[in-house]
Amino acid sequence: MWEQLTVPDAGAARDFYGAVFPLEFSTQDGNVMLRRPGDEENIGGISSGADHPPGWLCYFAVDDAVKAEATVLERGGTIVTKVEPTEWGSLGVVADPFGAVFGIGDSTQG
Repeated sequence: MWEQLTVPDAGAARDFYGAVFPLEFSTQDGNVMLRRPGDEENIGGISSGADHPPGWLCYFAVDDAVKAEATVLERGGTIVTKVEPTEWGSLGVVADPFGAVFGIGDSTQG
């Protein structure tokens, strides 16, 4: 669904990844948006600060993020950032029972 990099300095990360990969960048709500050259849709973003460790975060699309969050807990996972409504749909960050962190988001959102 989406790849999000959270780091202490989004601008420095933009400069690094822009030198390594052919990407185009824009800014939206304080986040750096990533897209492939010539594409109109963003494929990911870079943001500064978060409630989880720095790194790339993969968001998986689910039919119901709140229900998926409950299932994570039932199956021994943990909540890192509670599912909340955003302009991109309901999004949250969870961890599996082994500690691997990933995002969940309502699949009805683009």
